[in-house]
Amino acid sequence: MRKRYKILSWIFVSIAILLAGAWWWYTLDRSIYAPGYNEKAFKQLSLGMTESEVRSILGPPLSIDTVPQPEMWFYDEVKPQRKGFHVFYDLTKRADVVSFNNNGRVTGVRSDRFAERIKIGMNYDQVLNSVGQPERKTPPIAKEFHYSGQRSNFGMYRVRAIDFDDRGLVVRITAYDVYD
Repeated sequence: MRKRYKILSWIFVSIAILLAGAWWWYTLDRSIYAPGYNEKAFKQLSLGMTESEVRSILGPPLSIDTVPQPEMWFYDEVKPQRKGFHVFYDLTKRADVVSFNNNGRVTGVRSDRFAERIKIGMNYDQVLNSVGQPERKTPPIAKEFHYSGQRSNFGMYRVRAIDFDDRGLVVRITAYDVYD
């Protein structure tokens, strides 16, 4: 009986060590970073900084995305649901989204509910009067600096990015970890 207990104990300890090792390996940071990037410096950024201030703190970005993104208003946004370490989105639900150009005019409506009430060319006030306040607004983005990227398709990697408006000021700082 004592020998059996000893064998079961060794099996349990071996499995625990194996699982701990697998978890450690899975959660290793598999990100690639811009030269000179560090997390402490990234945390010093704030909204309203200029591109040159960001570059002086973090150095050159890993990549720059210059595809302009319009201001967007989200209604009934699909909210993420957390289960353990994973984040899920119910893709059967769709957010109602209204896009605006630089002059504050509607350029697009992705909505079944609002299609009849919001027309291309309406301004901010007309949209607010028609359908009310959105749940979330994203500012127009002119440029995005990426300070991290994905090295492989498995494991954990970090997303670190800074979005600038057309005046070159920081309007959004993005920082989150992804587990694939």
